[in-house]
Amino acid sequence: MDGNPPGVDINHASLAELTGLPGLKSKIADRIIAGRPYETIDDLKRIKGLPAGLLESLRPFLTVSPSAQMV
Repeated sequence: MDGNPPGVDINHASLAELTGLPGLKSKIADRIIAGRPYETIDDLKRIKGLPAGLLESLRPFLTVSPSAQMV
């Protein structure tokens, strides 16, 4: 095992957890938090300023669990 967590949950991650992802800056992380809830990782495509290439490079590090708002 490489010691990395299984994934950062985009519906519940803190700003620190999001900015700990490779290449993700705090401005985009703030927008991700403000845009919650998400049903799929592809929902991040609606985040202004998040390049498609960065989203694809982050995909292996991300997970999505149901938000309390969606339950």
